[in-house]
Amino acid sequence: MSRPAIAHGRPSARRIARRRQSEHPMPRVAVDVLLKREILDPQGRAVEEALPGLGYEQVSEVRVGKHLEFVIDAPEDEMASRVEAMCEGFLTNPVIESYRWRVIDDAERADA
Repeated sequence: MSRPAIAHGRPSARRIARRRQSEHPMPRVAVDVLLKREILDPQGRAVEEALPGLGYEQVSEVRVGKHLEFVIDAPEDEMASRVEAMCEGFLTNPVIESYRWRVIDDAERADA
């Protein structure tokens, strides 16, 4: 009978997060990103035009964006500045996108 392979090297980010979570709970952050109001949203327009044909009348101003969730290991007094830096420096294009973020609990997770 063969033995399962053992992974060597650095532990995965997921494994580190689980280990740290058991030590102290880390906040889960949700970030919602949309194109700015003045930017044309072709995906939103396509969805808006398709809805009446599917029986969903009286829907307008549809905007399509992205939703991100992650656990962050940061001191409470630094968390906001770290999330802002991630959003402005990597997760969004601040020229054409706006974002909002919040700390969520397990019941608010999109994959719940």
